[in-house]
Amino acid sequence: MARLEKKLSAEAYAELQECVHCGFCLPNCPTYRLLGVEADSPRGRIRLMKAYADGEIGITEGLVKHLSLCLVCRNCETVCPSGVEFGLAMDDARYQIEKNTKRSISKRMTRWLLLSFTFSSLSRVRFVLGLSKLPGSGYLMKKLELASFIKPMQSLNRQDYVNPSKKSVYPAEGKSRYKVAMLAGCIMSTVLSKIDRATIRVLNKNGCDIVLPTQQKCCGALHQHEGALDRTLELAKKNIKAFSKYDFDMLIVNSAGCGATMKEYGRLFASDSRWREEAKKFSTKVKDLSEFLAEIPINDNFGEVKLKIAYQDPCHLAHGQRIKKEPRKILQMIPGLTLVELKTPDQCCGAAGIYSMLYPEMAERILEARMQEISATGASAIVASNPPCYIQYSGTNSIRVYHIAELLDMSYRNFSGSSSA
Repeated sequence: MARLEKKLSAEAYAELQECVHCGFCLPNCPTYRLLGVEADSPRGRIRLMKAYADGEIGITEGLVKHLSLCLVCRNCETVCPSGVEFGLAMDDARYQIEKNTKRSISKRMTRWLLLSFTFSSLSRVRFVLGLSKLPGSGYLMKKLELASFIKPMQSLNRQDYVNPSKKSVYPAEGKSRYKVAMLAGCIMSTVLSKIDRATIRVLNKNGCDIVLPTQQKCCGALHQHEGALDRTLELAKKNIKAFSKYDFDMLIVNSAGCGATMKEYGRLFASDSRWREEAKKFSTKVKDLSEFLAEIPINDNFGEVKLKIAYQDPCHLAHGQRIKKEPRKILQMIPGLTLVELKTPDQCCGAAGIYSMLYPEMAERILEARMQEISATGASAIVASNPPCYIQYSGTNSIRVYHIAELLDMSYRNFSGSSSA
Protein backbone atom coordinates (compact mmCIF):
# COMPACT_ATOMS: atom_id res chain seq x y z
CA MET A 1 0.00 0.00 0.00
CA ALA A 2 2.90 2.36 0.75
CA ARG A 3 4.05 2.14 -2.84
CA LEU A 4 0.55 2.91 -4.12
CA GLU A 5 0.11 5.88 -1.85
CA LYS A 6 3.33 7.41 -3.18
CA LYS A 7 1.90 7.40 -6.69
CA LEU A 8 -1.77 8.16 -5.95
CA SER A 9 -3.54 9.01 -2.73
CA ALA A 10 -5.38 6.17 -1.02
CA GLU A 11 -8.64 8.04 -1.63
CA ALA A 12 -8.03 8.37 -5.37
CA TYR A 13 -6.85 4.77 -5.70
CA ALA A 14 -10.01 3.54 -3.96
CA GLU A 15 -12.11 5.35 -6.59
CA LEU A 16 -10.23 3.61 -9.41
CA GLN A 17 -11.01 0.22 -7.87
CA GLU A 18 -14.75 0.97 -7.96
CA CYS A 19 -14.83 1.01 -11.78
CA VAL A 20 -16.37 -2.19 -13.20
CA HIS A 21 -15.49 -1.24 -16.81
CA CYS A 22 -19.16 -1.38 -17.91
CA GLY A 23 -18.72 1.29 -20.59
CA PHE A 24 -21.75 3.42 -19.68
CA CYS A 25 -19.41 6.40 -19.66
CA LEU A 26 -18.19 5.99 -23.24
CA PRO A 27 -21.01 7.71 -25.18
CA ASN A 28 -21.01 10.57 -22.66
CA CYS A 29 -17.30 11.37 -22.95
CA PRO A 30 -16.55 14.26 -25.37
CA THR A 31 -13.07 13.02 -26.32
CA TYR A 32 -14.16 9.42 -26.84
CA ARG A 33 -17.13 10.55 -28.95
CA LEU A 34 -14.75 12.41 -31.25
CA LEU A 35 -11.73 10.11 -31.29
CA GLY A 36 -13.16 6.66 -30.58
CA VAL A 37 -9.95 5.77 -28.71
CA GLU A 38 -10.32 3.65 -25.56
CA ALA A 39 -7.45 5.44 -23.83
CA ASP A 40 -9.33 8.71 -24.35
CA SER A 41 -12.42 7.47 -22.50
CA PRO A 42 -13.04 7.54 -18.73
CA ARG A 43 -12.74 3.75 -18.59
CA GLY A 44 -9.47 3.80 -20.49
CA ARG A 45 -8.06 6.62 -18.40
CA ILE A 46 -8.98 4.77 -15.22
CA ARG A 47 -7.03 1.75 -16.47
CA LEU A 48 -4.04 3.97 -17.22
CA MET A 49 -4.17 5.63 -13.80
CA LYS A 50 -4.44 2.29 -12.03
CA ALA A 51 -1.55 0.86 -14.07
CA TYR A 52 0.54 3.86 -13.05
CA ALA A 53 -0.47 3.50 -9.38
CA ASP A 54 0.34 -0.22 -9.45
CA GLY A 55 3.79 0.44 -10.87
CA GLU A 56 3.05 -1.27 -14.20
CA ILE A 57 3.87 1.88 -16.19
CA GLY A 58 5.74 5.08 -15.48
CA ILE A 59 4.98 8.65 -16.50
CA THR A 60 5.17 8.02 -20.22
CA GLU A 61 4.41 10.42 -23.02
CA GLY A 62 1.25 8.41 -23.76
CA LEU A 63 0.05 8.57 -20.16
CA VAL A 64 0.49 12.33 -20.02
CA LYS A 65 -1.18 12.80 -23.40
CA HIS A 66 -4.31 10.77 -22.65
CA LEU A 67 -4.82 12.19 -19.15
CA SER A 68 -4.15 15.76 -20.29
CA LEU A 69 -6.67 15.48 -23.13
CA CYS A 70 -9.47 14.86 -20.61
CA LEU A 71 -11.74 17.89 -20.10
CA VAL A 72 -12.65 16.72 -16.56
CA CYS A 73 -16.26 17.56 -17.42
CA ARG A 74 -17.37 14.79 -15.01
CA ASN A 75 -20.24 13.70 -17.25
CA CYS A 76 -18.99 10.17 -16.65
CA GLU A 77 -19.71 10.60 -12.93
CA THR A 78 -23.36 11.39 -13.59
CA VAL A 79 -23.95 8.20 -15.60
CA CYS A 80 -21.63 5.86 -13.66
CA PRO A 81 -23.67 3.07 -11.97
CA SER A 82 -20.79 2.44 -9.53
CA GLY A 83 -20.55 6.08 -8.47
CA VAL A 84 -16.87 6.46 -9.35
CA GLU A 85 -15.66 9.98 -8.52
CA PHE A 86 -13.58 10.30 -11.66
CA GLY A 87 -12.75 13.96 -11.11
CA LEU A 88 -11.16 13.22 -7.75
CA ALA A 89 -8.92 10.54 -9.24
CA MET A 90 -7.99 12.66 -12.27
CA ASP A 91 -7.08 15.69 -10.16
CA ASP A 92 -4.79 13.54 -8.02
CA ALA A 93 -3.20 11.81 -11.00
CA ARG A 94 -2.43 15.15 -12.63
CA TYR A 95 -0.97 16.36 -9.35
CA GLN A 96 1.39 13.37 -9.24
CA ILE A 97 2.35 13.86 -12.89
CA GLU A 98 3.01 17.55 -12.31
CA LYS A 99 5.28 16.79 -9.34
CA ASN A 100 7.27 14.20 -11.27
CA THR A 101 7.49 15.68 -14.77
CA LYS A 102 10.35 17.88 -15.93
CA ARG A 103 9.22 20.76 -18.12
CA SER A 104 11.20 23.13 -20.29
CA ILE A 105 12.17 26.50 -18.81
CA SER A 106 9.61 28.28 -21.02
CA LYS A 107 6.84 25.89 -19.98
CA ARG A 108 7.71 26.31 -16.31
CA MET A 109 7.74 30.10 -16.71
CA THR A 110 4.38 30.11 -18.48
CA ARG A 111 2.88 27.87 -15.85
CA TRP A 112 4.24 30.07 -13.07
CA LEU A 113 2.90 33.24 -14.73
CA LEU A 114 -0.53 31.73 -15.31
CA LEU A 115 -1.18 29.72 -12.14
CA SER A 116 1.14 31.16 -9.50
CA PHE A 117 1.32 34.82 -10.49
CA THR A 118 -1.81 35.79 -12.40
CA PHE A 119 -4.42 33.56 -10.79
CA SER A 120 -3.30 34.21 -7.26
CA SER A 121 -5.08 37.51 -6.71
CA LEU A 122 -7.78 39.54 -8.41
CA SER A 123 -5.49 42.56 -8.62
CA ARG A 124 -2.94 40.57 -10.63
CA VAL A 125 -5.61 39.41 -13.07
CA ARG A 126 -6.52 43.06 -13.60
CA PHE A 127 -2.83 43.91 -14.03
CA VAL A 128 -2.21 41.24 -16.69
CA LEU A 129 -5.37 42.18 -18.61
CA GLY A 130 -4.33 45.82 -18.50
CA LEU A 131 -0.82 44.92 -19.65
CA SER A 132 -2.24 43.02 -22.62
CA LYS A 133 -3.76 46.25 -23.96
CA LEU A 134 -0.49 48.18 -24.12
CA PRO A 135 1.16 48.81 -27.53
CA GLY A 136 3.52 45.97 -28.41
CA SER A 137 2.09 43.65 -25.77
CA GLY A 138 1.16 41.06 -28.40
CA TYR A 139 4.84 40.14 -28.88
CA LEU A 140 5.37 39.83 -25.12
CA MET A 141 2.27 37.67 -24.64
CA LYS A 142 3.41 35.43 -27.50
CA LYS A 143 6.91 35.02 -26.05
CA LEU A 144 5.44 34.14 -22.66
CA GLU A 145 3.02 31.72 -24.37
CA LEU A 146 0.07 33.62 -22.92
CA ALA A 147 -1.38 34.80 -26.22
CA SER A 148 -3.90 31.95 -26.37
CA PHE A 149 -4.96 32.84 -22.81
CA ILE A 150 -5.44 36.56 -23.44
CA LYS A 151 -6.78 36.71 -27.01
CA PRO A 152 -10.26 35.17 -26.52
CA MET A 153 -10.94 37.52 -23.60
CA GLN A 154 -9.74 40.82 -25.02
CA SER A 155 -12.89 41.54 -27.02
CA LEU A 156 -14.97 41.07 -23.86
CA ASN A 157 -12.62 42.91 -21.52
CA ARG A 158 -14.24 45.85 -19.72
CA GLN A 159 -12.57 48.47 -17.57
CA ASP A 160 -15.49 48.83 -15.12
CA TYR A 161 -14.03 46.06 -12.99
CA VAL A 162 -15.79 44.89 -9.84
CA ASN A 163 -13.07 45.59 -7.30
CA PRO A 164 -13.88 44.37 -3.76
CA SER A 165 -11.14 46.57 -2.30
CA LYS A 166 -12.94 49.70 -3.54
CA LYS A 167 -16.53 48.79 -2.65
CA SER A 168 -17.29 45.71 -0.61
CA VAL A 169 -20.88 46.27 0.59
CA TYR A 170 -24.04 46.47 -1.53
CA PRO A 171 -27.24 46.96 0.54
CA ALA A 172 -30.55 45.34 -0.37
CA GLU A 173 -33.25 47.27 -2.18
CA GLY A 174 -36.09 47.70 0.28
CA LYS A 175 -36.35 45.30 3.21
CA SER A 176 -33.25 43.24 3.97
CA ARG A 177 -34.02 39.52 4.07
CA TYR A 178 -30.64 37.85 3.67
CA LYS A 179 -27.00 38.51 4.46
CA VAL A 180 -24.90 37.01 1.70
CA ALA A 181 -21.25 37.04 0.73
CA MET A 182 -20.31 36.87 -2.95
CA LEU A 183 -17.29 35.56 -4.80
CA ALA A 184 -16.15 38.28 -7.20
CA GLY A 185 -14.16 35.79 -9.29
CA CYS A 186 -11.02 36.27 -11.39
CA ILE A 187 -12.78 36.45 -14.74
CA MET A 188 -16.25 37.47 -13.56
CA SER A 189 -14.92 40.62 -11.86
CA THR A 190 -12.79 41.63 -14.84
CA VAL A 191 -13.49 40.31 -18.33
CA LEU A 192 -17.14 39.60 -17.49
CA SER A 193 -17.68 42.31 -14.88
CA LYS A 194 -21.07 43.07 -16.44
CA ILE A 195 -22.22 39.67 -15.11
CA ASP A 196 -20.97 40.40 -11.59
CA ARG A 197 -22.81 43.72 -11.66
CA ALA A 198 -25.99 42.06 -12.94
CA THR A 199 -25.66 39.45 -10.18
CA ILE A 200 -25.35 42.17 -7.54
CA ARG A 201 -28.45 43.96 -8.84
CA VAL A 202 -30.48 40.72 -8.95
CA LEU A 203 -29.49 39.79 -5.39
CA ASN A 204 -30.24 43.32 -4.16
CA LYS A 205 -33.69 43.09 -5.81
CA ASN A 206 -34.26 39.94 -3.77
CA GLY A 207 -33.56 41.50 -0.39
CA CYS A 208 -29.89 40.58 -0.12
CA ASP A 209 -27.32 42.66 1.70
CA ILE A 210 -24.11 41.69 -0.12
CA VAL A 211 -20.53 41.75 1.05
CA LEU A 212 -17.51 41.13 -1.18
CA PRO A 213 -14.61 40.30 1.17
CA THR A 214 -11.70 42.54 0.29
CA GLN A 215 -9.01 39.86 0.72
CA GLN A 216 -10.69 37.14 -1.35
CA LYS A 217 -8.61 35.24 -3.90
CA CYS A 218 -9.09 33.01 -6.91
CA CYS A 219 -11.10 29.93 -5.86
CA GLY A 220 -8.33 27.54 -6.99
CA ALA A 221 -10.36 25.66 -9.62
CA LEU A 222 -7.91 26.21 -12.47
CA HIS A 223 -5.03 25.08 -10.29
CA GLN A 224 -6.93 22.01 -9.09
CA HIS A 225 -7.61 20.79 -12.61
CA GLU A 226 -4.10 21.50 -13.86
CA GLY A 227 -2.41 19.42 -11.17
CA ALA A 228 -1.40 22.34 -8.92
CA LEU A 229 -3.29 21.05 -5.87
CA ASP A 230 -0.82 22.60 -3.44
CA ARG A 231 -1.68 26.01 -4.85
CA THR A 232 -5.40 25.22 -4.64
CA LEU A 233 -5.03 24.50 -0.93
CA GLU A 234 -3.11 27.75 -0.38
CA LEU A 235 -5.83 29.78 -2.10
CA ALA A 236 -8.57 27.90 -0.27
CA LYS A 237 -7.01 28.76 3.10
CA LYS A 238 -6.79 32.43 2.16
CA ASN A 239 -10.44 32.45 1.05
CA ILE A 240 -11.61 30.73 4.21
CA LYS A 241 -9.76 33.35 6.27
CA ALA A 242 -11.04 36.26 4.16
CA PHE A 243 -14.70 35.23 4.24
CA SER A 244 -14.64 34.20 7.92
CA LYS A 245 -14.16 37.86 8.90
CA TYR A 246 -17.74 38.60 7.82
CA ASP A 247 -21.16 37.55 9.08
CA PHE A 248 -23.26 36.02 6.31
CA ASP A 249 -25.86 33.30 5.78
CA MET A 250 -24.72 32.07 2.36
CA LEU A 251 -21.85 32.52 -0.06
CA ILE A 252 -23.23 33.11 -3.56
CA VAL A 253 -21.17 32.08 -6.59
CA ASN A 254 -22.17 32.89 -10.19
CA SER A 255 -19.48 30.72 -11.78
CA ALA A 256 -20.17 26.98 -12.02
CA GLY A 257 -16.53 25.92 -11.94
CA CYS A 258 -15.70 28.13 -8.96
CA GLY A 259 -18.74 26.94 -7.04
CA ALA A 260 -17.89 23.27 -7.61
CA THR A 261 -14.37 23.71 -6.25
CA MET A 262 -15.45 25.80 -3.26
CA LYS A 263 -18.07 23.20 -2.34
CA GLU A 264 -15.20 20.68 -2.29
CA TYR A 265 -12.97 22.62 0.12
CA GLY A 266 -14.26 20.36 2.92
CA ARG A 267 -13.13 17.23 1.03
CA LEU A 268 -9.80 18.75 0.07
CA PHE A 269 -8.97 19.31 3.75
CA ALA A 270 -10.49 16.06 5.03
CA SER A 271 -7.12 14.79 6.31
CA ASP A 272 -5.97 18.15 7.71
CA SER A 273 -6.91 18.40 11.39
CA ARG A 274 -6.11 22.13 11.45
CA TRP A 275 -8.39 23.12 8.56
CA ARG A 276 -10.90 20.27 8.30
CA GLU A 277 -13.79 21.77 10.30
CA GLU A 278 -13.37 25.32 9.00
CA ALA A 279 -13.26 24.11 5.40
CA LYS A 280 -16.31 21.89 5.90
CA LYS A 281 -18.29 24.75 7.45
CA PHE A 282 -17.22 27.05 4.63
CA SER A 283 -18.30 24.61 1.91
CA THR A 284 -21.78 24.13 3.39
CA LYS A 285 -22.50 27.84 2.89
CA VAL A 286 -21.59 27.91 -0.81
CA LYS A 287 -24.54 28.14 -3.20
CA ASP A 288 -24.80 28.70 -6.93
CA LEU A 289 -26.83 31.80 -7.83
CA SER A 290 -29.59 29.75 -9.47
CA GLU A 291 -29.64 27.31 -6.57
CA PHE A 292 -30.16 30.16 -4.10
CA LEU A 293 -32.84 31.94 -6.13
CA ALA A 294 -34.78 28.69 -6.66
CA GLU A 295 -34.94 28.16 -2.89
CA ILE A 296 -36.20 31.57 -1.79
CA PRO A 297 -39.52 33.39 -2.39
CA ILE A 298 -38.17 35.18 -5.46
CA ASN A 299 -39.06 38.74 -6.35
CA ASP A 300 -41.34 38.14 -9.34
CA ASN A 301 -41.58 41.73 -10.58
CA PHE A 302 -40.45 40.52 -13.97
CA GLY A 303 -40.73 42.47 -17.19
CA GLU A 304 -40.95 40.85 -20.61
CA VAL A 305 -37.84 39.58 -22.35
CA LYS A 306 -38.63 38.40 -25.87
CA LEU A 307 -35.98 35.82 -26.67
CA LYS A 308 -35.84 32.23 -27.83
CA ILE A 309 -32.99 30.71 -25.90
CA ALA A 310 -31.25 27.36 -25.48
CA TYR A 311 -29.73 26.43 -22.14
CA GLN A 312 -26.26 24.91 -21.87
CA ASP A 313 -25.72 22.98 -18.63
CA PRO A 314 -22.24 24.01 -17.41
CA CYS A 315 -20.37 20.78 -16.69
CA HIS A 316 -19.40 21.73 -13.16
CA LEU A 317 -22.94 22.82 -12.38
CA ALA A 318 -24.69 19.77 -13.83
CA HIS A 319 -22.11 17.10 -13.02
CA GLY A 320 -20.00 18.71 -10.32
CA GLN A 321 -22.82 20.27 -8.27
CA ARG A 322 -25.73 18.19 -9.64
CA ILE A 323 -27.80 21.32 -10.35
CA LYS A 324 -30.00 21.10 -13.44
CA LYS A 325 -33.61 21.92 -12.54
CA GLU A 326 -32.98 25.18 -10.70
CA PRO A 327 -31.71 27.32 -13.64
CA ARG A 328 -34.58 26.14 -15.82
CA LYS A 329 -37.11 26.89 -13.09
CA ILE A 330 -35.82 30.46 -12.86
CA LEU A 331 -35.65 31.03 -16.62
CA GLN A 332 -39.21 29.79 -17.11
CA MET A 333 -40.44 32.54 -14.76
CA ILE A 334 -39.35 35.31 -17.15
CA PRO A 335 -42.28 36.54 -19.32
CA GLY A 336 -41.70 36.38 -23.06
CA LEU A 337 -38.71 34.07 -22.75
CA THR A 338 -38.98 30.85 -24.77
CA LEU A 339 -36.72 28.12 -23.42
CA VAL A 340 -35.81 25.32 -25.82
CA GLU A 341 -33.84 22.21 -24.88
CA LEU A 342 -30.77 20.95 -26.65
CA LYS A 343 -30.58 17.28 -27.61
CA THR A 344 -27.66 16.81 -25.18
CA PRO A 345 -27.72 19.93 -22.96
CA ASP A 346 -25.16 18.62 -20.48
CA GLN A 347 -22.42 17.85 -23.02
CA CYS A 348 -19.24 19.92 -22.64
CA CYS A 349 -18.77 22.92 -24.96
CA GLY A 350 -14.99 22.39 -25.07
CA ALA A 351 -13.99 25.35 -22.88
CA ALA A 352 -13.18 23.41 -19.69
CA GLY A 353 -11.26 26.07 -17.78
CA ILE A 354 -8.12 26.76 -19.84
CA TYR A 355 -8.50 23.58 -21.94
CA SER A 356 -9.57 25.53 -25.04
CA MET A 357 -6.31 27.48 -24.79
CA LEU A 358 -4.15 24.38 -24.34
CA TYR A 359 -5.92 22.21 -26.92
CA PRO A 360 -7.65 24.65 -29.31
CA GLU A 361 -8.15 22.12 -32.12
CA MET A 362 -9.97 19.61 -29.91
CA ALA A 363 -11.97 22.36 -28.22
CA GLU A 364 -13.04 23.71 -31.60
CA ARG A 365 -14.27 20.29 -32.74
CA ILE A 366 -16.31 19.88 -29.57
CA LEU A 367 -17.73 23.41 -29.90
CA GLU A 368 -18.70 22.75 -33.52
CA ALA A 369 -20.89 19.85 -32.43
CA ARG A 370 -22.54 22.08 -29.79
CA MET A 371 -23.22 24.81 -32.33
CA GLN A 372 -24.91 22.34 -34.66
CA GLU A 373 -27.25 21.31 -31.85
CA ILE A 374 -28.02 24.91 -30.98
CA SER A 375 -28.69 25.79 -34.61
CA ALA A 376 -31.16 22.90 -34.88
CA THR A 377 -33.32 24.43 -32.12
CA GLY A 378 -33.77 27.74 -33.89
CA ALA A 379 -32.68 29.57 -30.74
CA SER A 380 -31.26 33.06 -31.17
CA ALA A 381 -29.28 32.93 -27.91
CA ILE A 382 -27.57 30.53 -25.53
CA VAL A 383 -27.46 30.72 -21.73
CA ALA A 384 -24.02 29.72 -20.44
CA SER A 385 -23.52 30.48 -16.74
CA ASN A 386 -19.82 29.73 -16.48
CA PRO A 387 -17.00 32.07 -17.58
CA PRO A 388 -15.08 29.68 -19.90
CA CYS A 389 -18.32 28.54 -21.55
CA TYR A 390 -19.47 32.14 -21.96
CA ILE A 391 -16.17 33.14 -23.57
CA GLN A 392 -16.14 30.00 -25.74
CA TYR A 393 -19.58 30.71 -27.23
CA SER A 394 -18.91 34.45 -27.54
CA GLY A 395 -15.89 33.67 -29.71
CA THR A 396 -18.11 32.17 -32.42
CA ASN A 397 -19.73 35.57 -33.17
CA SER A 398 -22.76 33.63 -34.43
CA ILE A 399 -25.07 33.62 -31.42
CA ARG A 400 -25.85 35.89 -28.50
CA VAL A 401 -24.63 34.64 -25.14
CA TYR A 402 -26.18 35.38 -21.76
CA HIS A 403 -25.57 34.46 -18.15
CA ILE A 404 -28.75 33.76 -16.19
CA ALA A 405 -28.02 36.84 -14.07
CA GLU A 406 -28.09 39.04 -17.17
CA LEU A 407 -31.51 37.78 -18.22
CA LEU A 408 -32.95 38.24 -14.74
CA ASP A 409 -31.45 41.72 -14.51
CA MET A 410 -32.88 42.57 -17.92
CA SER A 411 -36.32 41.36 -16.84
CA TYR A 412 -36.24 43.38 -13.60
CA ARG A 413 -35.15 46.47 -15.53
CA ASN A 414 -37.98 46.05 -18.02
CA PHE A 415 -40.45 45.95 -15.14
CA SER A 416 -39.24 48.73 -12.88
CA GLY A 417 -36.48 50.71 -14.51
CA SER A 418 -32.76 50.54 -13.94
CA SER A 419 -30.50 50.73 -10.91
CA SER A 420 -26.74 50.83 -10.64
CA ALA A 421 -24.12 48.66 -8.96
